[in-house]
Amino acid sequence: MLSPRALLGSRSNLLKLCPTVVGLAAVSWWCKDWLAHLFVPIFDWQLSHLCAPGTFDRVQYIDKGHASILEAVVRVTLPAREPMGEIEINSSTLVGHIAQYPILALSLVAGWQGLSLRARVLGGTVALLACALAVCVDIPFVLAGSLDDFVQFNLQGRDQPSSALISWMEFLNGGGRLLLALLVGVIAANLA
Repeated sequence: MLSPRALLGSRSNLLKLCPTVVGLAAVSWWCKDWLAHLFVPIFDWQLSHLCAPGTFDRVQYIDKGHASILEAVVRVTLPAREPMGEIEINSSTLVGHIAQYPILALSLVAGWQGLSLRARVLGGTVALLACALAVCVDIPFVLAGSLDDFVQFNLQGRDQPSSALISWMEFLNGGGRLLLALLVGVIAANLA
């Protein structure tokens, strides 16, 4: 049976892990805007394939002062009966979601018991690569799911919008993002 002590280790290990977590959080938060700019072209490409042909316009980084967001913009042509013709629909998500992955995954690798320094460095490298992959299955799919939800509910009049994109968005926003980050950390620590 697993006890909290078996999972977390001794109190001294936890005290050593606290500065690591705080340091990773600070570095990730400081780098999140830079990372967002790095990922925008990748998200652009992904969303151009996820959205209906001819509707996707752009992904843009927006700094709102108190929060930074990534916003996806699509243009939808309404049926002839609508007087508005073409409308622009935006969906957004916080840039901080990008920082969440390395904070949790690298903390797990750093605190994993029984790893040598070399194994921790290797695990950290694997974790960073896996974090980049996790961000690519998170942010663009959440943006596309949000757009799909809006179109289905408001433009197509469905009471219960449903699609794989909407289900994935709801899973990630309902705690799946945390689960994915923890999974990345556990896999990286076990591969090291």
